[in-house]
Amino acid sequence: MKLIPPVEITTERLIANNAPETSQEEAATYDPEATYAKKARVQVPETHTIYESAKDDNTGNYPPDHLTPDADGQPAAWLRVMSTNPRAMFDGRIGTLTSGNTEWAVGNGKGLQFEIAPGRVVNSVILFGLEGQAVTAEVVDPVEGVVFERRLSLVATTGINTMYAYLFSPIERRADLAFLDLPSYGTANIRISIDSGSGMARCGLCIVGQARQIGLTKWGINTGIINYSRIEDDQFGITDIRPRGFVRRASMDVLLEKNRTNGVYRDLAKYRATPVVWVGYQDFEPTLIYGVFSSFDIIYPHAAYNDCAIEIRGIQT
Repeated sequence: MKLIPPVEITTERLIANNAPETSQEEAATYDPEATYAKKARVQVPETHTIYESAKDDNTGNYPPDHLTPDADGQPAAWLRVMSTNPRAMFDGRIGTLTSGNTEWAVGNGKGLQFEIAPGRVVNSVILFGLEGQAVTAEVVDPVEGVVFERRLSLVATTGINTMYAYLFSPIERRADLAFLDLPSYGTANIRISIDSGSGMARCGLCIVGQARQIGLTKWGINTGIINYSRIEDDQFGITDIRPRGFVRRASMDVLLEKNRTNGVYRDLAKYRATPVVWVGYQDFEPTLIYGVFSSFDIIYPHAAYNDCAIEIRGIQT
């Protein structure tokens, strides 16, 4: 089992990105001289964020400075909606998507391509909410050039084990991918290319970080989802279903080496309120979760090893 704290992707670290800016039709650039009606949306280039007006006759209120109620008890003038299109996949929210279908600056292809300079040693890239044909991850060192390159298809082949299934089963695509074995170069950049094929490339969340080994995940993993859809029956027995979002959840038992137990305890306590990526088994998509743990228990059954039971809850903000 691995824990991967995310590296914050700032303007300085995002050195290349071909995703188009949010259109002016969707959210016009904020104009301090304009008057905005309630629910009007604007974008502020300085913060790479889209805001929505919370009142009518909204004039002269710079959105980033008016997100909280005034001292006289008046409500906030603006509400934060989401990051602009190029930054949506770095805002810590899986539900906000970065979309693009333009030519790559490096290589042959189109879709999304971005390059990150983490400024530190990282060995993992995790992508959630993907749409497209394939994803290529590269590690580019300023001296040695490309030292790592791997392309993974988004076509899901699980269950395609007969010729009939190969020919007639509908094509399904993976939405989440993890590259967990990047070489450790402290000065290298990470380049990610999402091939859109004939459609649109999308990414909900990109996490770059250095994986921390927790221990060996034991068989008996319990995974599933927490469903927020509403299912209600009226007085005539007619069922009304209102689809809503869901989050992943998992219960895992982990075998800890005795000499690592104290470090694992400190790590888990440190990230008790910080969303991180949890990897139970890399090939099992339900065990790839962006979220927080709700509880953990360390058991000392043996002199050479210890057990740890972790409850993990995903977030979909």
